[in-house]
Amino acid sequence: MLYKKKALGYLISSIILSFSLSACGNDSPILPTDTTLTTASQIQAVAPACTCPTAQPTPEATSTPVVKKPIKNKSKKSTTATTTSTPSRTSTPSPVATVAPVVSTNPADKGRLILNKMMDKITSANAFETEVEKYEKSLTDGKVVQQTFKIDERKSTGDVKIDVLYHTTSSSIGAKLHFVVGSGKITVRPGGALSFITKELDQTDSNIVSANGYTPEKVDLLTLAKRFSDTSYKAELTGKTTIDGNDVYILKITNSETNTLDPRIKFETLGFDPKTFEVKLWEVYSASSETEPFMRITMKSFTVLDSIPDSTFKV
Repeated sequence: MLYKKKALGYLISSIILSFSLSACGNDSPILPTDTTLTTASQIQAVAPACTCPTAQPTPEATSTPVVKKPIKNKSKKSTTATTTSTPSRTSTPSPVATVAPVVSTNPADKGRLILNKMMDKITSANAFETEVEKYEKSLTDGKVVQQTFKIDERKSTGDVKIDVLYHTTSSSIGAKLHFVVGSGKITVRPGGALSFITKELDQTDSNIVSANGYTPEKVDLLTLAKRFSDTSYKAELTGKTTIDGNDVYILKITNSETNTLDPRIKFETLGFDPKTFEVKLWEVYSASSETEPFMRITMKSFTVLDSIPDSTFKV
């Protein structure tokens, strides 16, 4: 028996070079936090397939050495009891044995269950507030943009508010943005001297899309959860890393067809807290570089809220 265990173009073209969102259950761990796992076979030995739904560790994170715990097989000597049948008595039929359900040990099945649990953590929240750090490198010119955002999101209305806390372009610091998922529009209020002006733009505006052409909605948390619900996306638990001193387990996400965010994507990784299933890390890798992500979003905080007032979404 096996033991269980992610204003403005018309005024200043540099206001926002890119914007993106990220994430980012029950409280019981799906994996033992004292076990280091780096291969699917080791994870298979401890991850319960019935409880829950691969990535390179972040450059700054330190991976824990691999420790594979041996599997102990206990055997008991069987004792055969000799019975004497009495012809004059009728034997009572033996009870039919209960057959245990077949449990899949396929790593891909386990990964899918974990991914579903992670996405449910997002979609089951009425509202949430999060702070994220984002790094993105352009696949065309190599330009790097770094940002820090505070994000408020309300599922019932699809409202998303972004406050720019840090940006590579200093004039963009302090900018505020608001959009409704599905609208294709975004309202922007720049920071600094132009903060008294607001402007509604298309999300595809060159001053709004990210370094690789992603609109804010394409990388929104709820959009992320919807995209990964497609069964063409496969997930495999590959190991763990450490972020801010905490263990984070890693799922490697691939698509059996074409990645629907960007066909240039080879695979993605999601890091998650094994106790809460909260997304802690989202990395995106291209076909030309499978060792370094061209986009990385790290969750600094994620707070589930019952509701968020309308006033929060005003820019």
